[in-house]
Amino acid sequence: MNTEPVTEQGVAFMKPDGVQDLESPVQLAQVDDLDAELTLEGEGFLNVELRWTAAEDDRLVYNIYEVKGGEASKVGEVTGEGTYTVNRANVFSLNDYMVVPYNPQTGQEGEPSNVVGVQFMSLF
Repeated sequence: MNTEPVTEQGVAFMKPDGVQDLESPVQLAQVDDLDAELTLEGEGFLNVELRWTAAEDDRLVYNIYEVKGGEASKVGEVTGEGTYTVNRANVFSLNDYMVVPYNPQTGQEGEPSNVVGVQFMSLF
């Protein structure tokens, strides 16, 4: 039992040595301005360039999904940026895409973005 008078006890909590401060919470952001453009790169390969307004928190992860026949499958992810390139797109089977913000601290996905697609004629 502590025998020191209350007035001499420390009132503030002392963080133990070696304990890291908690990070501030990652806030999920809504992506509602996703845009896609077909680009020609390098050795004649077609790519799909996806762009959106990224949140200020550069820890936010964006999962990139290809949408085909109403089904979404993850094709990549990017952290803290508002662009992603889908390399070597198949010109005969161009798909739609969406972006879903993901909180790496909680493992929670946010609301999906608008769905966008590209057409081969947009290259010309």
